[in-house]
Amino acid sequence: METKGIKLPEYILKEKFNIKLDEVAGLEKAKEALKESIINPDKIPTILEKNQNPLKGILLYGFPGVGKTYLAKAIGTQFKGIFLTVFGTTILSKWNSQSKPESIIKDLFDYAKKNKPAVIHLDEIDFITKTNNENDIMNDTTRKLKQEFLNQMQNLNSNDGVVVLGVAQKPWELDPLIMKCFQKKIYINLP
Repeated sequence: METKGIKLPEYILKEKFNIKLDEVAGLEKAKEALKESIINPDKIPTILEKNQNPLKGILLYGFPGVGKTYLAKAIGTQFKGIFLTVFGTTILSKWNSQSKPESIIKDLFDYAKKNKPAVIHLDEIDFITKTNNENDIMNDTTRKLKQEFLNQMQNLNSNDGVVVLGVAQKPWELDPLIMKCFQKKIYINLP
C-alpha cells in the first residue's frame, strides 16, 4: 500500500469494516463519546477539551472480550476519513523483520497526516509499552518505540486532522507519559 511516497507494511490495515454502530450491543455512553469525538471528520481538528488542547488521543480500555476492538471497528465503518489499524503485538513481533518498530510508528503518523482526516487505531497498545527484563534488545526496542510514539503525539496539532484511538486491556501498564497522550479515556465495562 503506497500513497504520496509513504509505503505502509501489509500488516497495517487500511480498510472499512462492515460493522454498524447500532450492531454493537449496549455501550451507549462509549458509543456516544466516540461519535462526538471521531465520527464527524469536520470535528476532529476543532474538538477541544477543558484545557483547550486539541483532542489527540482516545483510549478504550477494559477486560478482554468486552467489545473494545469491535467498537473501534464500528467507528471505522462510519468514519468518513482514513482508518488505519495496527496491533501492538505485530509491531514488536520477532517475526517482523521488515522494519524497525519506531519507523513503523513514524510512517503510520506520516501517512495519516498526508491522508487526513484519519484515525490511527492502535490495538493492544499496552503491549508496546511493556518491557521485557529478560531481553535487553527488546527493552531498547520498546524504549525507542515509546519515544517515537511520544514524539509523534507531541507533534500532532489541530491542523493534522489525526486522532489516535488506543485499545488496552491493562492501562495501568502504560507508561505514564503515554497515558497522558490520551485526553479521553473510555472504560468498556463487562456486559
